[in-house]
Amino acid sequence: MNTNPNLTQRPPRSPRVRLGGYVILARIIDKGRAELAGTAGDYKYNNPMDRHWFRFTGVTPEALRTELAKGSMGWLNLSKDGQYVYVLDFTGAGAVLRTRVADHKTERVADLTNFVITGRFGGGLALGPDDSPLLLRDTGTQDVYALDWELP
Repeated sequence: MNTNPNLTQRPPRSPRVRLGGYVILARIIDKGRAELAGTAGDYKYNNPMDRHWFRFTGVTPEALRTELAKGSMGWLNLSKDGQYVYVLDFTGAGAVLRTRVADHKTERVADLTNFVITGRFGGGLALGPDDSPLLLRDTGTQDVYALDWELP
């Protein structure tokens, strides 16, 4: 599952988008992932604007690049009862994992090996009313589906 943004087709996230309480971090991560994938285009990782964040946090550009190369987990969601945290695991073939808050026990909820995920930033995860994972699947441009939805 490829989660690296292609910055030759669309820009990285806005510097105003907050991630972990930091502005600019989401943009730095987008540029770092794209650079690793060779799809950064005209965008540069560790440019002068990025260096402000690196100096402020004490994180080195090399350390962040190393972590980005390992893969990532993202799109954290808390279960309705607050007992589990669900995440998308991008470190391997892809999976939806849930971790019990009380004892940190992690289990695989869904295997995404042959699932082509799509979305604005490489995919996204939401939870249904019963805590089932909701994902956007890329079925290609040849397939057209209709949805008949009746509101109660």
